[in-house]
Amino acid sequence: MVLDERRSMIVQQRRDAEDAGLFKAGINKIVIDVIPELRRNNRKDLVVTGFVRGTEVEVLFAGRRRADTLELCRRLKQLRMADHPPKRIHTRKSEDCVPNEAPAMPLALEGAWRPRYWYDHEGSVHRVYQFIAARWIFVSSCGQQQMFGAPSIAHADQAPPK
Repeated sequence: MVLDERRSMIVQQRRDAEDAGLFKAGINKIVIDVIPELRRNNRKDLVVTGFVRGTEVEVLFAGRRRADTLELCRRLKQLRMADHPPKRIHTRKSEDCVPNEAPAMPLALEGAWRPRYWYDHEGSVHRVYQFIAARWIFVSSCGQQQMFGAPSIAHADQAPPK
């Protein structure tokens, strides 16, 4: 019994440390139109491309929350298949394409913003905004709202995104 209590205390400390690192800037609520462009970063976190008022952003599902992304991935893949054949959209990888040609799905998110910098082939620095998701809500293919993720432990008293 004491071992189980100690183990759960260690798990809680890891969650606290993870959230303290991910959500330094506080929690924001926003709706981002995500498109079915998915990838993994070097930490195996899910990165989804989205748009906020015409500006491209990356939505990052990191740490323990990446296990909750299965339904979101399925829904985005359904969205991609409905728009068959897949179209390229305006991203930093394809500057010449027309923006927002791909189907978008609104995703209500709770999380934190952080900037990310990258260099192009000419050595110029570019700033990309990443939104690190704590909780998210989307409408399933059958029309039901589904909520996934976990509230930030540091901000657990806040209401879920709308």
